[in-house]
Amino acid sequence: MKQILQITLFLFSIGVFACDCMPPNLTEKYSKSDLVARVKIVKNYSNEGSEELYRADIIIQELFKGKKTESIFIAGRSDGNMGSSCAMFIPENTELIIYTSKNDNGNYVVGMCSGLLQFYDWNIRKQKKELDILRTLKSKDIHFTNKISFRNESNLAQQLKQFSGIELEKKYGIYEIVFTSDLGIKNINMIVGFDNPVDSKLIKIIEDSNWASFDRKVKNKVPENSKLLVIIFYYEQQKANLSFLSQHHL
Repeated sequence: MKQILQITLFLFSIGVFACDCMPPNLTEKYSKSDLVARVKIVKNYSNEGSEELYRADIIIQELFKGKKTESIFIAGRSDGNMGSSCAMFIPENTELIIYTSKNDNGNYVVGMCSGLLQFYDWNIRKQKKELDILRTLKSKDIHFTNKISFRNESNLAQQLKQFSGIELEKKYGIYEIVFTSDLGIKNINMIVGFDNPVDSKLIKIIEDSNWASFDRKVKNKVPENSKLLVIIFYYEQQKANLSFLSQHHL
């Protein structure tokens, strides 16, 4: 599993280099999006001129957040040819999870950096986990939208190493941080826990963490009671590799 994590991060870095963007993690893209849904692409339309943006009609199979729509716009080329480094093409009949917000023209747009998840035979496990998390967030009425970018400055990954070899039944825990205006941690709500004493330890780690923020050129200042979702994944032991906790969704 740790080898998979290393490979994932390596491929992740290649994509970032090629497209010059950092795709958001699961809770970040959920919080920042106005519309989150499982959809199927049913019809693609031609690009208008040289613009790398084409319309696609969709069927919403499952709505997690936002209001239904019948079409989205995809940053890419409908002929499947590669344009800029961030251009993409999504064939008709493709099923995927989209995370999107409206652009200045009032259109929902998805692209290489949107964090969408296309369904393939080789990522079924990831599909099931992501769908389960989205259904959980919907069932808990977690539907706030926060466009602020947050960055953890406390090396959370290093602190999670103390849980190497732990045995848990649940696959993830979700915790909601409520900030003061100067990024002090006002409160932590456990949305979904591991039903294990590890929850109190994780909450303590989050309570002691430090954060930075950026929003429209404003650094480290946020509206009072701004919220951030933190998710911790549990990965079982695989052969000689011990079980571990991670922020990465594999």
